[in-house]
Amino acid sequence: MSSEGHPSEARAAFLLRLRESGIRDLGVLRAMEAVPRSQFVFPQHADLANREIDLPTECGQTVPSPLFLARLLIGSRLSLDMRVLLIGLASGYAAALLGQLVRDVVAVDRHRTQVAAAAERFAAFGLNNVETVWSDVLSLPLREPFDRVLILARLDVLPAAIWKQVRTGGAIIHGRAAADGRDGPGTQVLVRVEQQVDGIGKQAVICPSRLPAWRGGVAGTL
Repeated sequence: MSSEGHPSEARAAFLLRLRESGIRDLGVLRAMEAVPRSQFVFPQHADLANREIDLPTECGQTVPSPLFLARLLIGSRLSLDMRVLLIGLASGYAAALLGQLVRDVVAVDRHRTQVAAAAERFAAFGLNNVETVWSDVLSLPLREPFDRVLILARLDVLPAAIWKQVRTGGAIIHGRAAADGRDGPGTQVLVRVEQQVDGIGKQAVICPSRLPAWRGGVAGTL
């Protein structure tokens, strides 16, 4: 049990902290209430699930903090009729939150162990609109274009293969190096880049970020 007392009290305190940090979007708050982070971390870290910290998961990856994910979800400008491609599964927590907010999610990761672990968590949680794929996203077969592509990594230059996965009028959300003096403090920011008719991406900064550097290919182990 959380050190904050009864689980329901801990959840209430968790949501209150998000509100006090500026999260007002009811859809995102309801998603975070519906998907306990404790079910998407290692059992030994369950007591820390409501804390505002990153937590370790399979394959040396981390589960981003709740506040960062809330800002990412709000900044992605999601709606219930959307199809979303998520690149980078971590424990599956972000994908599970997305599953509450959009129609369909395809979640891709380069680590087979991570894909299998996340799929088990989704099954236990009863999620049926999140598909997991073990693949290098750059060789992922083209599908019907996605409304959003969310990349849980720092990627300063977006490859053409990723642009091809998003529809015109859609957007890619990813971490990138901060532009000195323009993006505020920090060395990395989370941005939303919109795919426009002329092919030029209109970019907006969402918040500071600490996402890991992009790694392509399929992992040789794990």
